[in-house]
Amino acid sequence: MSAIRSLPPNFFAYRGPTGSETNGNEVMVSHDYGPLQSVQTLKGMNTMGLVEVRYLKPEEAALRFGLNANGAPVIVLLHNKNQ
Repeated sequence: MSAIRSLPPNFFAYRGPTGSETNGNEVMVSHDYGPLQSVQTLKGMNTMGLVEVRYLKPEEAALRFGLNANGAPVIVLLHNKNQ
């Protein structure tokens, strides 16, 4: 989680269009575009094999994950398929 937090932009400081928080919708995480999970899953994650981190705005997340995105931004972690 600390490795992800150090990357710009500050992925976990999402502000909605009015400058307010996400109204209870927290940032979600997807490993290789799999099911959405809580950001808490990052705490136990091994970053070996991690090759890319993508930030999806709420609109992009909704297009990719549908209602499961719940109006929140999503961080997609892409791993090396050979590891």
